[in-house]
Amino acid sequence: SEDAMKRIFEPFFTTKENGTGLGLLICKSILLEYGGKITVNSEPGKGTVFSIFIPIKDKAAKTQ
Repeated sequence: SEDAMKRIFEPFFTTKENGTGLGLLICKSILLEYGGKITVNSEPGKGTVFSIFIPIKDKAAKTQ
């Protein structure tokens, strides 16, 4: 629903009877931490698509 799409990344929001509503929030938080993002498109009766974008790290950069 349109309401669910607006709230999908809110903490503790779930459409499931036994869900916790933390999975998508955690995914989004991790992606944002690394400069990425997650988007969602959904059509009732057709399905939902989540797109995850992760930036490419410069091969010359050194990690510590």
